Amino acid sequence: MQATLRVSHSLNAMVEASASVENYYAKLKTIDNGASAIEHVPSVESFSAMLRDCRNKKNIQLAKTAHDLICLNGLEGHHSLENFLVSMFVDCEGFCIAQQVFKKLLHPNEYSWSSLMQAYIGSRDFESALLAYQVLQVESITPNEPIYIAALKACVRLARVKTGQQLHFEISKEGFEKDLYVGSTLVDLYCKCGFLEEAHAVLLELPTRDVVLWTTLIAGYTKQGLGKEALKCLKEMKLDGVSPDNFAFVCGLKACSSIGALDSGRQLHAELKEMGRIKDHVVASAVVDFYAKCGSLVEVREVFDEMQVRDVVTWTTLIRGYTEQGLGEEALACFEQMQIDGVLPDAISLVCSLKACGYAGASEIGRELNNVIYKCGYEGEAFVGNMLVDMYVNCKLLSEAYLVFEKLEKKDAITWNTLLAGYAELELGDEALGCLEKMASERTPPDEVTFLYILKTYASAVSRDLGQLVHTDLVKYRGRCQYVHTEIAKYGYEKDDLLQNALVALYIRCGLLEEAWKVFDGFPAKDVISWNVLIEGFTELGLAEEALSFLEQMHAEGVLPDAVTYLCSIRACGILGAFDTGRSLHAEISEREIESATLSSSSKRVIYVKSGIESEMILATALIHMYGRCGSMGDAVLVFNANFRKDLVIWNALLTAFALQGDSYQVFLLFQKMMVNGQKPNAVTFLAMLTVCSHAGLVEKSCDYIECMSKKYCITPTMKHFTCLVDVLGRSGRLEEAAVVLAEMRMQPDLVLWSSMLGACGKWSNREIGNHAFEGAVSLDESHSVAFTSLSNIYMDRAEDDYG
Repeated sequence: MQATLRVSHSLNAMVEASASVENYYAKLKTIDNGASAIEHVPSVESFSAMLRDCRNKKNIQLAKTAHDLICLNGLEGHHSLENFLVSMFVDCEGFCIAQQVFKKLLHPNEYSWSSLMQAYIGSRDFESALLAYQVLQVESITPNEPIYIAALKACVRLARVKTGQQLHFEISKEGFEKDLYVGSTLVDLYCKCGFLEEAHAVLLELPTRDVVLWTTLIAGYTKQGLGKEALKCLKEMKLDGVSPDNFAFVCGLKACSSIGALDSGRQLHAELKEMGRIKDHVVASAVVDFYAKCGSLVEVREVFDEMQVRDVVTWTTLIRGYTEQGLGEEALACFEQMQIDGVLPDAISLVCSLKACGYAGASEIGRELNNVIYKCGYEGEAFVGNMLVDMYVNCKLLSEAYLVFEKLEKKDAITWNTLLAGYAELELGDEALGCLEKMASERTPPDEVTFLYILKTYASAVSRDLGQLVHTDLVKYRGRCQYVHTEIAKYGYEKDDLLQNALVALYIRCGLLEEAWKVFDGFPAKDVISWNVLIEGFTELGLAEEALSFLEQMHAEGVLPDAVTYLCSIRACGILGAFDTGRSLHAEISEREIESATLSSSSKRVIYVKSGIESEMILATALIHMYGRCGSMGDAVLVFNANFRKDLVIWNALLTAFALQGDSYQVFLLFQKMMVNGQKPNAVTFLAMLTVCSHAGLVEKSCDYIECMSKKYCITPTMKHFTCLVDVLGRSGRLEEAAVVLAEMRMQPDLVLWSSMLGACGKWSNREIGNHAFEGAVSLDESHSVAFTSLSNIYMDRAEDDYG
């Protein structure tokens, strides 16, 4: 027995001295082969040393050998060794063996459970990690810190914030909340799940807060678009005595760009320069990105030029910065310089350059980039293909856009919408509707944007032709509108706010007022935008009384008007000649303090000063028109004089107002003053001049103005200009000259023009020219009753003259 103990002690000494499985085997060979296996069994401590050695070396083969030795010597059921075995196999990346060992454990403890859970996390089996946590609770195992950390990490990856909150409650009960590692994982969980207040609260409860913790929180706020809170957190971090690292500064710069905080970003830039960190490539790139997104291109260029290394990412940031500011030519110059510097473009830089081509209308460069994309094999990338289509669309080369579109292997809703944007721009309604049908045949479901483009296309087409639509065209547009509405409902978008408003607008323009009201009445909540669509639509159709009644209803429902509401309502007052209502609205506008509102479909933003939004040009113009139509020229002049910035638009508004009153003296006087003030007349100016000449019967002046606008100012007369000229010629009996004007026009006369000519022929009983005007009118609208009545009157008047 003593000999056995001596051998055992010597073996233990060997193992402990070598602390390695390989040395153990070497030493074991020196032992007398005649000794029994039981006599050569090392102690548990010796095997523990072996397992530690295997774990440190992360050698799975040695780990398996150690496991075999333990099993050979009958120690696999020892409570400390069996739990150690699980940990060792996990660390040696022998997860499958670790699971097998774990299943055979007689006494699994918190250490083996934590090892198993960490192994699940390492193998990205997060569901199993949480399941293991539930099982160990059932088995009354008290979790330790590593168990809680593993469970929280699983919650982070699975975005299980509710489970994480339950764990947080249990952690607080166990007193682990202030543990740095547990607390850090909690902060990470809450940040990544968007529960930033909770993350902040956990962080502040920790006894020590390092730069990683603070940066995690700052990054969380930045990712959620909460730039102000991120910058506040960055300041709090500094007050806590923690110096931000480069990543924290990068997050801070991203926060600044997200809220357009140019001054705060400049301050961070200054700190980085002072600390000497601006030389770091990642930091410098972040500064370039910040200035680019804030539109400060001068500072972008300064930082960019100082960079020692400029890679494709940095060049792309610069190109994108110029592109997003609409500076396509500058962006393309950067793209060219990038290649001169030996930096090869990637897919993203090519996409940004394609966008620049669209802004600059540089179709030739776009075609060259198209070839480069195909040579590099990027055409298979969906976002590249979409941008190629977009480039040709923006260059108004729809045939080439369609060719690229057809070659794309994968077409999603974004691809179709890019093509639809081109059709919408050129008001090609039938082509847009054809896209919807093709999408259905190719099993590509349309989205909200698809329908918005189609509705926009038809709305633009109807608005363009409003007042000129013959009955058959109107029926066609109405049918298209109802079909699109049906498709919107089929795809489940009938409750989308934007689509509902677009549908109401299109129904109104097509004259389908009942359908428009049904859609509007079905709105779950009617906001100011919805009311504006209704008021604007009815005003455009000349249904001003109804438009103002909607304004009253809007007031009654407690919806506060915005600048668009006032603009449309003032126009309605002008149409009705509702002077008292218009003046009341003017007073209401003056009293209110409105800082901003969108006043046009082109999405231009108009900022109103607190002294009253009537001082702004768009609204001032509407007020002048309204007062002019109501005959209150004194008020119109007051509004005009109240505006310090008198551009051509406001001059034209007052000119038109006096022209509508037939006050030729004031119109000619204003025209002279306008010219003295350096304003160059445009088509609207000449329309006002021709209108007053027509009212006053000034034929020669009318002809002079037509010649002046064409030859001196190179302005092509529109249908409205010719209507004024034909009207004044016709009323003065110069029908032959009017007929020549009609014959020499570069455009086909519309119904209004033919009707004007018919009226003049009726006045002067000119049957020959009257017949020609009649044929022109009915060619546009066969059911035009006014044309038949006018021609009938010409023949009746002529008959009376012949037999009178």
